Amino acid sequence: MILSFFKKHRALILSFTLALLVQLAIYYRLGITPFGDKSLLVTDMNGQYIAYFAYLKNALLGQDSLLYSFSKTMSGNMIGLTNYYLLSPFNLLFLLFPLKSFPLAITLITSLKMATASASMTWLMAKRKLQTWAAIALGLAYSLSGYLIVYQQNIMWLEACILFPLLIDGLDRLFRQGKWHFYALILALAILNNYYMGAMLCLFSLLYFICRVLSDLAFFGSWQEVKVRFKAFLSASLLAGGLSCLTLIPSFFSLQGGKAGLDPSQLLDFHSQFSFLDFASKFFIGAFQAGDTKTGLANVFLASLILLVGLAGLFNPAIARSKKARGSLLLVILYLSMKYFNLNLIWHGFNEPTWFPFRYSFLFTGLLILMAAEEIKASNFSWRRYGASSTILLGLGLLISRQGYAYLEPSDILTSLTCLGIGLVLLSGQAWLRYQPGQLFFSFGLVLLVAYESFSNGYYTLNKMAYQDVQGFSRFVSRYQEPIQYIQSQDTGLYRLEKNQHYANNDPLLLNYPGLSHYSSNETAEVIELMGKLGFHDNGNWARFAYGSTLAANQWIGLRYLLSDYPLPSLGQGKELDQILIYKNPQAFPLAYEIDQQRTFHNQSQPFAFQNELFSYTTGIKDYYQPLAGSQLTVRLENAHAVEANGQVSYSRINSHKPGKIHYQITKTPDQMVNYKFKGKSGQGLEVYHDRSFSHINLDKKNHTLHTYDQETTNVVITVSFNDDQITDPKPDFYLSSRQNTAAMAQLAQGRALEIESFSPTAIRGRRKNSDEGSRLFLSIPFDKGWHAFVDGRYTPVHQEAHYFLGVDLPAGSKDVQLIFIPRGLILGATSSLVSFLIFLKTLHGKNKN
Repeated sequence: MILSFFKKHRALILSFTLALLVQLAIYYRLGITPFGDKSLLVTDMNGQYIAYFAYLKNALLGQDSLLYSFSKTMSGNMIGLTNYYLLSPFNLLFLLFPLKSFPLAITLITSLKMATASASMTWLMAKRKLQTWAAIALGLAYSLSGYLIVYQQNIMWLEACILFPLLIDGLDRLFRQGKWHFYALILALAILNNYYMGAMLCLFSLLYFICRVLSDLAFFGSWQEVKVRFKAFLSASLLAGGLSCLTLIPSFFSLQGGKAGLDPSQLLDFHSQFSFLDFASKFFIGAFQAGDTKTGLANVFLASLILLVGLAGLFNPAIARSKKARGSLLLVILYLSMKYFNLNLIWHGFNEPTWFPFRYSFLFTGLLILMAAEEIKASNFSWRRYGASSTILLGLGLLISRQGYAYLEPSDILTSLTCLGIGLVLLSGQAWLRYQPGQLFFSFGLVLLVAYESFSNGYYTLNKMAYQDVQGFSRFVSRYQEPIQYIQSQDTGLYRLEKNQHYANNDPLLLNYPGLSHYSSNETAEVIELMGKLGFHDNGNWARFAYGSTLAANQWIGLRYLLSDYPLPSLGQGKELDQILIYKNPQAFPLAYEIDQQRTFHNQSQPFAFQNELFSYTTGIKDYYQPLAGSQLTVRLENAHAVEANGQVSYSRINSHKPGKIHYQITKTPDQMVNYKFKGKSGQGLEVYHDRSFSHINLDKKNHTLHTYDQETTNVVITVSFNDDQITDPKPDFYLSSRQNTAAMAQLAQGRALEIESFSPTAIRGRRKNSDEGSRLFLSIPFDKGWHAFVDGRYTPVHQEAHYFLGVDLPAGSKDVQLIFIPRGLILGATSSLVSFLIFLKTLHGKNKN
C-alpha cells in the first residue's frame, strides 16, 4: 500500500523532499538552528511575527483571545492582526514547542512551507502531463526562487506562493471545461488565509482572465464562448469573496483608523523605479544586499536552466501562439507594474509598502515557470532556438557585468552563466540520447543542476542577512517568564504590567502580559497618538512603554506592576526574583471606575496640558502639573559653553576628553516632584542624571517622552551629559506636581472602582460600589464600537470618553455592569460566508447531478 501510494505520488513526494533537503542544507551552511546558534529571527520576524505566534499559542490554549487582547498597547481589537498573520494551518505546529524553542519551530515551519510550494508547483506540472524530472525541477526552482528565499521571513505570505499553482489550475479548468468551483475554492482559501496576499491573487486572476480572453479571441475564440466564461469567472470570483467574508468584513472594520492612507496624487506618479538592466541583474546568483528588503529591486532570481527553457519557448512554433501571447502579455504587465511607482502602488492596496517592495513578484517567477513548462512539454529540442536563447542570456550577463552593481560579484555572474552552459549541454544530451538509461542520466543531472544553483543563490543571499542568535532570545524569555508568571499567579485582577527592558515592541504579546507596547500594521493611529500624549515613546508608527512616563501617568494608566533589572528607589523596595526586581504600585488606578456626569473634556496636543485635562476629567483635581517658574531654575554649565547663531542655541565641549554637562538646578518644596520633557533634536546620545546618579535615560531613545524625578528635598539637579563636540539645545520643559495630589487622585479613582467579578479578553463583569446616584463608567481602554454594554441586563450603548476611551452611562440605582466584545462585522461576515458556502454546495451538487 505504501509502495503503491509512493508510486502514484512519487513526483510530489520527491519534489517536497528534495526542496526540504536543499532548504535545510542552506540552513546548515548558515548555522541556523538546529544546526547552529543562529535563527531566522530577522527584521519583522524578530520584531513582530514571533510575538504574534506566541500570542496565537496563548489564545489557542485559552489564555488570550484571537478577537481582543489586553496585551496590545492599552488593549485592542485583534481580528485584523489574526486574519493577516495567523490563519495558516502550519501555525498549529507552534503548539508543540515551548516559547524559548520558537526559533526552531520557525525553521521547521518555514522549511515545510517552502517544500510545500515545490510540491504544489510539481502537482500543477504533473497535471499538465510533464515528465517527472521536469515537474520536480520546475517545482524545486519555484520554491527556491529569489522571492521565496528573500521574503521567507514574511512567513505569512508563503501560502500565497503555495496556492498560486492551484489557482492556475482552477483558472485552466474554468476555461477548458467550464468548471469553476475549484477556482472559487482556492481563491477563497487565499483570501481567508491572508486578505492582503489574497487581494493580489484576485487582481492577478482578473489579469489572467483578460489576457486569456484576448489571446483566445485573437487566434481562435468566439464571443459566445467568452460570454459563457465571463459569467462563470464572475460568479466564481464573487462566490470566493462571499466565502471569505468571515475574515474580510471584520478585517475591513478593524483597519479603519489605521496608520495607512491613500494619497491620490501618488496615482499620477509614473516615475520609473528601475531600468531593465537593473531588473535583469536580479536573475543572477546572490544578487542581493541587506538594504533590498527596504528599498531594493524585485527578487526574481530563477535557476538559469528555467530562464533558458522559457526563453526558447518563445521561439518554438510547436507552442500555440495564443499561449505565447498570453504568457508574454502577463509578464509585460507585471514588469511594468513593478517598474512604475503608481502601478506598483495598486498591487499593494493603494499604499506604498513600508519595507519589502514588490510583494507580488512571485507571480512573475511563477509565470516564467509556466512558460518553461510549455517548452518542455513541446519536447522538440532545437539547437537554433536554444543557441539563440543562450546567446541572448550570455549577452545580458556581459552587459550587466559592466554595470558595476554592488550586490553582484563577477564570480556570481560567471557561476550563473556556467550553470546556463551546463544546462544547455544536459538538455541537448537528453534530446540526443533516445534510450531510457541515457535520458534518466541527463534528467537526473538537470534536477541536480537546478538544486545546486538554487542552493547557491539561497546560501549567498541569506548569508547577507543579520540574524538574532537563539541563545539571546531564549535567555530573554527564560529570564522574564518566571517573574511574570509569578505575578499572574498572585494577582488575577484587571491591571497593567510592564518592564523597563525590552526584546522588541511586542513583548506583551510575546510573554503574555497586559502591557503598554505594540507594533503591527493593524495598530490604529489614535492609540499611537494617545500613547504619545500620555508621555510614552511614540515614533508615529508604533508606541511602547520603554522606561515609562511620569509617575502620575504610569499610575493613571493602571500600571500596577513594573519589572526592572536595576533598583528604582522612588518606587520603594522591590521584590527580587531571579535578579529581576518587581515593584508594585499601590496607587495604580483601576482600569474601570466611575466619574461625574457633568465634566467636560478639552483635547490638548501638548502632553502635560493633555494630562492635566485628563486628570481633571477623571478625578476632578485640576492643574496637576504646574509650570516651573523661571526664578526656580538655574542653569550651570560644566566643561561646556553656549553658542547662539541664527536664533538657535547649541552647546560645545571645552575639553574634548571629558563629557560636557548642562546642570539644571531646581528649587521646590519637599512635597513636589519634578516632571520634565526634552524637546530637542532627535538622535543625540545624551544621558540624564538625577543629582549625579544616572537615571537610565538616554535622549537618543527617549527625548520625546516624559519623566519624573521624585526626591523629598528642596533642591534637585537634573544633568544632561554629552560626549559629542557640539549638541543642539535639549530644550527642557519642567513641571512640578504634588505628591499629595498624586495620592488623592489614586484614592478618588480606587474609591469609585468597578468591583470586577469576572473578566476575560472579550468580557468584563462587575458591580458598582455605590448605586445611589447616576454616573459614567470610565474605562482606560481605547474606544471601539465592538464593545457592547449591559447594565442590569439591559443593553446600554457605549460611548467615547475623553476623545479616546470607552465609557458607559450608569443610571441611578443600577448595580451590575457587563461588557462584551464582538468585532464589528464578524456576525455579518460569518453570515455571508455561511450563505456563500451553502450556495457553493448547492451549485456543486447540481453540477455533479448533471
